[in-house]
Order: sequence, then C-alpha cells, then structure tokens
Amino acid sequence: MPLASTLTLALWPPRSPAQRTSSPRMRLANEAETCRRVAAMRAIETADGCGAFSDHLASLFAGEEQLERARAFRALQPNPRDQIDAVSLRCLAVDERVLSACRGEAGIRQVLCLGCGMDSRPHRLDLPGVAWFEVDVPEVIALKEELLRTASPEAAALTVGRVERLGLDLGSELHGLPPALRAAGWEPEVPTLSILEGVAFYLSEASTW
Repeated sequence: MPLASTLTLALWPPRSPAQRTSSPRMRLANEAETCRRVAAMRAIETADGCGAFSDHLASLFAGEEQLERARAFRALQPNPRDQIDAVSLRCLAVDERVLSACRGEAGIRQVLCLGCGMDSRPHRLDLPGVAWFEVDVPEVIALKEELLRTASPEAAALTVGRVERLGLDLGSELHGLPPALRAAGWEPEVPTLSILEGVAFYLSEASTW
C-alpha cells in the first residue's frame, strides 16, 4: 500500500502555491526551538490552564527558556484559567482522532507522525497494540532522544506498543521516506494513520507526494 493511500489527518492544510517557498527545504529558522516553543505552550496549559489538557513531558521537551516565554505570553491573556490555548486545543483534537481511529472499528495499528517535533503521544496515549513511527529532521530527533534519556523511567515509559524515530528532512528527502519506514518495520500493507500537525504548510510544491 503506497503512503498516499494511508489514512491522513492534517489539521492545518498546506499553503497555496503562491504562499509556499520555492525551496524544497522546510523553512524554519530553528526547527528544534520551534518544536520546543510548541511544547512550552502545552506545558503551561498543563500547569496553569483550565484542566482540559495534560502533558507530563511537555516541560522537559520545552526547556526553561521557552517556558519563560510561554509564561509571559500566558500572563497577557485575560482569565487564562478559563480558556485553552490554540496549540493545546489542536493537540486535544488530534488526540481524540488518534484514539478513535486506533480503538474504533478502523482498528489502526500503525501511526506515522510526520514532523513529530516534541510530540509526546507515544508516552501518554494508552495504545499498547500500536506501532508508532516518528519522523523529523535529524537534529530534532537527536534532541528529543537526548531529553528522554534525562527523564525518569516512569515519565519516559511508552504507552504504545513500540516507537521508531527516523531523522529525515521531509522537505528535501521525502523520496527516502518509504524505504526508511520499511527498514524500521513499517508494514505498507497495514492501514496507517498519518499525522501532519502544523507541518504541511512548511513544505514546497516539489516536496509533496
């Protein structure tokens, strides 16, 4: 089964051709810091939000610098405990769709998270029968694994069946994704839920499939 035929969940659609960069590489000033900024929003929501969202690894993934920025931003919002920020709301929506796909009639047993960043779902969604594949640029994957090694065994424990993390630039190396996934144990004949959460609009026209 080709990747294009897998079940795809994309909350943020790609930009129009006029808005996209002409370069096949993802245009992020600093991929790792961008990912940590998103984690910081989840961390602040977990600690000081309305109670609808919780991510026990978010603070670790964010780092103190990004946490301070997120706290300052949160302090500017009126009644922060009575609302949920857009990042955490998006995360909740994706959580719901993933759980529904994996626990429901679809019976999804493979999840592919493209541009995974500092996503923590393999450590907090109770899906013991699911193989989880994460893909991001090598620098982000290396940082994520380094941070997880500093976490307690309880915090870093998997709640899915297994995780495979692949360092791959989706903007310039997308052609290498299928063989890399197969080498990591991805089964192309098994239905797969693919997640693109805040990623697709960074890709150029040439880098889409």
